[in-house]
Amino acid sequence: MMSVFYFSGQGGMRKKGRQVCPECGSTNLIYDSERGEIVCGTCGLVLSDFQVQAGAKEKKPSTWDFLGIKTTKGVRLSSKERTELAVATRIEMLAEKLNFPPMLRNDAILEGRKLLNYLRKTKCVRLTCAEISLVAVWIASRKAAFPLTMRELAEAAGLRRNEIYPLLNRVSKHISLPKTRPTRKDYLLRALSKVKIRGEQYGIPERYVNQLEHKALSLLQQAMSIPEAKKELSRRSPVLVAVAMIYLADELLEKRIISKKIQVDDKKVLLLNFLADGGPSVPALARTIKRLLKGKL
Repeated sequence: MMSVFYFSGQGGMRKKGRQVCPECGSTNLIYDSERGEIVCGTCGLVLSDFQVQAGAKEKKPSTWDFLGIKTTKGVRLSSKERTELAVATRIEMLAEKLNFPPMLRNDAILEGRKLLNYLRKTKCVRLTCAEISLVAVWIASRKAAFPLTMRELAEAAGLRRNEIYPLLNRVSKHISLPKTRPTRKDYLLRALSKVKIRGEQYGIPERYVNQLEHKALSLLQQAMSIPEAKKELSRRSPVLVAVAMIYLADELLEKRIISKKIQVDDKKVLLLNFLADGGPSVPALARTIKRLLKGKL
């Protein structure tokens, strides 16, 4: 994955190269560690070439290569190329924060280019590069049925959830957004992957997380086979259902997760409440599921 650094003009990156574009004076300089180049994000001038890594046998294709943007020192990128680069680098940063797999990250970059070209052609709605990037990530995740929550997207973009909904509604008036939705199993597997990541940090053995995964998936399958339980789960948030399944599975196993607390910012919170977006109803839903599955546990 490409490493992109933005030169602020103040400390930190001084040794990487110039801090101000000699052509336009902008400090919006973008450094691609894989191609070993610095480009001015304002005027598009390719400022400098760097040796990527001593002893590297082969360069990995960067986002610029992926987009087909050719850069040569001293040559100015076109306005179109600068905009595509700005959108792609923003998408890449969002994808990294959201732990997107490489293929999904590439799909999001292509969705960004497709959306940008459509907006150029139709001029149906004006969007900033940041807005295009956010919409592209949402579209790509929906098409791939990747269980991305609005909370996660908002946190990655540094926004509030109530700022994203109007944006998607505005775009949906001109562009057909995908209807595909992740399944409850997708949400459960994503939540379990987060438990695995956090578990490594807080001393929960991987062996136990694997047992937890097997048990939680079994519970979900059983619940969806009972009409009353299926009806109850259909009324609940898929994220809440996923975390409740993990809660119940842990309760039936060794109770290693239920009381586990993690550090979030400057305070400690329960891991499962954190995964459920602070939902205090996780234990209550777990008890409801347990009652509905009585005799099958």
